[in-house]
Amino acid sequence: MESVQQQTLADSGQQDGDKRKHGKPKRRLPRFRMVLLAIVVVLMAMAVFLTVKTHLATRFEQLDEADQQTLSQYAKFAAATEHKGVWRDFPLYRQPVVSIDTDTHSMYLINPEHEPGWLFAARITMPQDSPLKVYRLSSLTPGMQPILRNPLSGNFPQGNKPLPTVAGNTVFWQRYSSKKASQDPAQTFLALVSHESFHKLKQEQWNWDGSEGDTGRFFTDTLKGKKLEILGEGYESLTIAQQELGKKTPDVQQVRKGVTGYLDAMDRLNKLDPEFVRKYAGEETYEGTAQYVRDKAVRSTGTTLRIMHFSNKDNVPFSYVVPRIQSGKMDASFLSSDLVYETGATLCEAMDTVGFDYQTYLDTAKPGNTKTLLQLARTAMQQ
Repeated sequence: MESVQQQTLADSGQQDGDKRKHGKPKRRLPRFRMVLLAIVVVLMAMAVFLTVKTHLATRFEQLDEADQQTLSQYAKFAAATEHKGVWRDFPLYRQPVVSIDTDTHSMYLINPEHEPGWLFAARITMPQDSPLKVYRLSSLTPGMQPILRNPLSGNFPQGNKPLPTVAGNTVFWQRYSSKKASQDPAQTFLALVSHESFHKLKQEQWNWDGSEGDTGRFFTDTLKGKKLEILGEGYESLTIAQQELGKKTPDVQQVRKGVTGYLDAMDRLNKLDPEFVRKYAGEETYEGTAQYVRDKAVRSTGTTLRIMHFSNKDNVPFSYVVPRIQSGKMDASFLSSDLVYETGATLCEAMDTVGFDYQTYLDTAKPGNTKTLLQLARTAMQQ
């Protein structure tokens, strides 16, 4: 009997031990559910907060001053280019665009074709004379998540991929810094989006007989001695055109003289290093036309933006560059990273001045008959 009681006690103890042993996991489940529920509640509260925040202060006058400046400049651009764009058949003001301020994190959908849903977008009441339709976008906007959450997304649409769809609209998006924009007219949303969207929306439709690599950065390691000297002579001559184009009424003959001297120098350089000139001319064409579009867009708002504008200096003469490279005070890579943008824009302005329609040619050239700005400018200066 005693042994039976001992066995019963032992079994009871074993059961209590089992309960204690298996009791922890049973208590964890409700705790896990509580944590999960808390996370869901916090996320829902954040979503509600961001949605409410999106719909607060929706009159233009209530916006942050930096946002007002961005939208005001873009409105001036849209009004100025409604009937005549900055480039043939390139009505940027009608293209839905999204501005993303990396400083304030504000995000606006401008001139959408389709009305966005109320959950992630709030209509901004713009001034009565504004040609813009503007919506503030929530940071939770579904179509923007691959852009906002991807650290490799860049500052604008990259490569040949299709543009994203945001709130039912195919949009071109652009990141910019309102702090930089307040100090430099070349860093405003308008300046950046006009340049980059031209690459995507216009130039991707162009035919080009060279390789795609001919339109990007080129190497300058072969540019030494006599070659660099010839290029310097070309820039000396192009400075003549630069100075004339900066005047209210340029002297057409001086513009021709300056550009022709530059073209002659490039012909001589081509005999010494045709590979360099081929790549130089390709990037000059693609980046130069985009820079020209940027300059025209910004100037259409009454803002001054001259040729060879840089954040620390404005209207730098082309003749300034090569002597700096020769003395070791400037790296020759500056030619590819910056200068051809400006030489190309100058050729465009020069061709405008002499009345030559290079834009139609670039837009409609057939494979096997495409030309660079250097080649088009030669024809323009001879007519």
